[in-house]
Amino acid sequence: MKVEIVGEVADCFGIQGVYTRLDGYQDINYLITTPDQNKFVVKISDGREADFIHSQNRLLEFLSDHGFKDRIPVPLRTPGGKAAIVSTEPRDHRIIRVFKYLEGIFLAESSPGIPFFHDLGAFFGKLDQALEGYHDPILQCRTHEWDLSGVMELREDVQLIRDPEIRRLVQYYLMKYREEVLPVQHSLPRQLIHADGNDWNILLTDSSPASSGKTDIAGLLDFGDMVYAPRINELAILMAYALMGAKEVEAVYDAVLDGYKTHINLNKPEIKALPWLIAARWCQTLVMAARQEQINPGSSYHQVSVEGAKRMLKKWVRRNRVEMVEEVEMVEVVEEVEMVELVELVEKRFRYFSGALSLSYPEPVHMTGAAFQYMYSADGRTYLDCVNNIPHVGHCHPRVVEAGQRQMARLNTNTRYLYRSLNEYAERLLSKFPPALNKVFFVNSGSAATDLAVRLVRAHTGRDQFLVLDHAYHGNTQTAISLSPYKFNRKGGAGKPENIRIIGLPAGNRAPPHEILR
Repeated sequence: MKVEIVGEVADCFGIQGVYTRLDGYQDINYLITTPDQNKFVVKISDGREADFIHSQNRLLEFLSDHGFKDRIPVPLRTPGGKAAIVSTEPRDHRIIRVFKYLEGIFLAESSPGIPFFHDLGAFFGKLDQALEGYHDPILQCRTHEWDLSGVMELREDVQLIRDPEIRRLVQYYLMKYREEVLPVQHSLPRQLIHADGNDWNILLTDSSPASSGKTDIAGLLDFGDMVYAPRINELAILMAYALMGAKEVEAVYDAVLDGYKTHINLNKPEIKALPWLIAARWCQTLVMAARQEQINPGSSYHQVSVEGAKRMLKKWVRRNRVEMVEEVEMVEVVEEVEMVELVELVEKRFRYFSGALSLSYPEPVHMTGAAFQYMYSADGRTYLDCVNNIPHVGHCHPRVVEAGQRQMARLNTNTRYLYRSLNEYAERLLSKFPPALNKVFFVNSGSAATDLAVRLVRAHTGRDQFLVLDHAYHGNTQTAISLSPYKFNRKGGAGKPENIRIIGLPAGNRAPPHEILR
């Protein structure tokens, strides 16, 4: 701590003591312990943020007068009535504020029960209710790099994430943010929000599981990320951190949501956007941490939430979003509506499609979405896809989706014209094969590939005899079906063509040679 600042705090606020450095993201923070063991926090901010600091001070005093006294940091005033002083240190103008130290234990270091999370949701609901009618043009015009509304600006830095699995999950959820949130973002209720309800900003009175006392919220720190944004962002950020350490994800989710709704009436677009916004905060955490690792390698402060965010993204992609948006009291109604919709879907399916296009399972599954190896049904279940001709990279892979969208926006044609990308792709593809395989044909399906392969064989050899494995399926064209015992030897099939010989499947690699070929 520089001597000049120590002197200014002593002169302006009459506070002297031992200074201990505290962690901080933008501000420089010190704990002062006075000789009589009173505690204060000195916060030193960039002088270029002066307008924001003064507006923030007024807001903190407003909240203190409206139900949050002693639970939020309120700046002390000098005898002259100033809540902030400008440092006189040459060439280093800083704004200095002093706050009374709020006692408590961080949520990140605690394991409170489910009732606490209901109270936590209610606390932030009450906070947003108080902020709903608060207007300050400086706060409302402020931009901030952690504003969840600007998460799409991080897309170019996703490649800084080293883990490929986490990188593709971040890409996927940013894609879903673009598809699910951006189209409705303008219509979501907006107001000033705290915007940083993380587990290192929330103080508890008691976190001991063995304690008979009730765990209460002792305080909320760090109003430095305040922005004017969609109200639901507040709840999404709060949930993102609350769920990181939760053993019972569903219970914590429901508890925070129910608590918040005791003060705030959420509309349907907000509830539908919530799961995607929660994931977006984890993505934001990971990209920002990757950025900071480049700028300041080894800084533990910027990595504190990384492992939790990684763990939750892996869990989140396995969850059907229907589970997250159904309100508990609406489950029976939703199930009834879904059953009516399912009956209607089946009825229209058989009205418009041939019966030859069969449905799987006695009770057909109504799918509404997918991500990588997972598929999501309308009734809230998540399926691991092992049967759906799944592509090698999975469903809705963000890089594949983006590449397809980009190409379709430019040109979609066949190979009869010269086109640079065709040559480039063919060259890269052939580089993976032996030199003798030096020509490519681009087709649009496995069935078309089978059909073309048969035409090439016939043209090259002049013969029309083929060996196929028993039970094999090669596609749905006439040629492919004639090579597929799975089709021609089953009900409705025409039987084995004369030019086809079937190779029996080995039984555990122990079948006699004469039984393999027949």
